[in-house]
Amino acid sequence: MATRQKESCTTKLYSLLWMACILIIMSRVDAQELFITGSTEAYFRWFIRDSLRGAYGIPQYEYLLNSGEVWTDLNIMYDNWAGYVRFTGMYNSNLPDPADATTLLGINYWNIKYSLDYLSVEAGNVYKQLGLGTLFRAWEERALAIDNSLLGIGVNAMPLPGFEVSAVGGAYRSLRNVYKDFVKVISISKNFSVKTVFVDFGAGVLNRTLDRQTMDRIVQEINSYPVENRFVPKHNMYAAGGWINLNVAPITIYVEGAYKWNDVYREALSKPLINTDGYVLYGEIQFSSSRIWASAKFRDIQRFALRINPYTTGYEGILNYLPAFSKMIGYQLAAYYMPIAQENGERAYQLDVGGTISNSTGIEFSASWIDAIGNKPLFRMIYMELFSELKNKGKLTGAFQYVQYNIEIYFNKPGQPVVYAYVPIFEYVHRFNKESSLKTQLQLMYTEQDHGSWLLPYFEFVPRSSLSLFVQDMWNFKPLYGKGLHYISAGINWRTDQALFSIQYRQTREGINCSGGICSYAPAFNGVLSSLLISF
Repeated sequence: MATRQKESCTTKLYSLLWMACILIIMSRVDAQELFITGSTEAYFRWFIRDSLRGAYGIPQYEYLLNSGEVWTDLNIMYDNWAGYVRFTGMYNSNLPDPADATTLLGINYWNIKYSLDYLSVEAGNVYKQLGLGTLFRAWEERALAIDNSLLGIGVNAMPLPGFEVSAVGGAYRSLRNVYKDFVKVISISKNFSVKTVFVDFGAGVLNRTLDRQTMDRIVQEINSYPVENRFVPKHNMYAAGGWINLNVAPITIYVEGAYKWNDVYREALSKPLINTDGYVLYGEIQFSSSRIWASAKFRDIQRFALRINPYTTGYEGILNYLPAFSKMIGYQLAAYYMPIAQENGERAYQLDVGGTISNSTGIEFSASWIDAIGNKPLFRMIYMELFSELKNKGKLTGAFQYVQYNIEIYFNKPGQPVVYAYVPIFEYVHRFNKESSLKTQLQLMYTEQDHGSWLLPYFEFVPRSSLSLFVQDMWNFKPLYGKGLHYISAGINWRTDQALFSIQYRQTREGINCSGGICSYAPAFNGVLSSLLISF
């Protein structure tokens, strides 16, 4: 209790200091030179228990019945100064933990930054990314309740044109916790061009220092192991990485890698701690012209879970960014079986090709291949899409997907067979005029595993640019067990220049939710969802 009170007092002190700085600045500056912007994003959910559709067994369905989230951002800029503050409120939310209810209120992000042409210094919650984020990334992804930053100081210097040196250090802060373990990151980067050749490369070093309380917990656990499984843990873990981007039009080559030493690590909460190294290697080659583009990617992960300490799971406590190695598809049935990056080990390949057949017709192709350690198949996907703009102001799209999916690993369902799914898709959008249109979709998933086969008709009517209405029915028309259920959703979206309001009745089955390339498990939902986004 004393610790929580101390953290609460600290948070209030930060908030008061930040507000004091804002008041001082506003009292001294010319209003014409002061820029203030902001936004509010809010969600409210009403949960309706439905045991047939899997919508039960968590507090929101059993007795809480409703939940909400709100984020309010305020950005202030004056001369070389910039200030950012965010209020976050969660009420019985299951976004951070799908099986529990989280309630929190307060300012969980604040930042003050001073910038010159060659130097910038910031204090507070610092977001930072090196390269693609393989070695380090501190960022926010609200749809998945990710808000990872370093509560400390960041410095960025450009002593020479195209040459950049940066350093950041602080305590790791997630949406719900501030950890006493400390993180320091230093990086350098350089870019230059010679005629048609552009080169961008860099390198970084990360150090994580475990606090005494965490180390005592680790030592106590290790001492409970058999003698042959014990090891001497270290307070400090080091990791290093680098990247290079070479562009010689029309070809771009990108390579990034990272390596860590002597990390206290566990492959799962049910497994013992081990002392191990780990690495990630990523490579990509792209080709782009006026009529065709192509991209081939490769990634190899070997025990590369960079965490603030070995007792965190999921995206809580994660220090880097390992996105899903597959094309993000916008159709619901095609996006259902999506892979989640396996930090314990995976080897992945991805190929994407697209182009225009004519001025009105285009085609896209994507394939992914992911294996776990020991060449155990995790994910196979082939996707093809053909689309054409019609003379009657309509757009016709046809697509097909084949998926092989290790549901035992990705959904944590021991003993379940590998899923083989075939998904044909048809979509037609008819434009009545510049503002109104009607979208019709028909999606089919055929599989003899998991819950069986599905059919999804979807209709969306846009009478004018500020208003849209939709209705859909996801029907389990050929179930493997039980009776075929309908998952019906309908909603209205209304927008203005500065606001967006939505209210929906939704029935969705459990699955994988992806946002920003990051995917996580989402439970079934049955109820009403309303949202409001305002910018100013």
